Amino acid sequence: MTTSPRPIFRDRAIKHYLQGRQKDVLPHLIAPPIFLLLWMLLILLLVALVLMLPGLHGLIGG
Repeated sequence: MTTSPRPIFRDRAIKHYLQGRQKDVLPHLIAPPIFLLLWMLLILLLVALVLMLPGLHGLIGG
């Protein structure tokens, strides 16, 4: 009597394992709201710098 070899692992278990390995994991160095606040602060700083460029250009003597 020949029987087909049964897989060691169930299909559902293999899919669950592979799905868990594919998730992106970000390091928990800072909380997400702080991260968003830092990005907003950087954008605000860049906007302020761009707005101050004409004034700085006059101070330098251009």
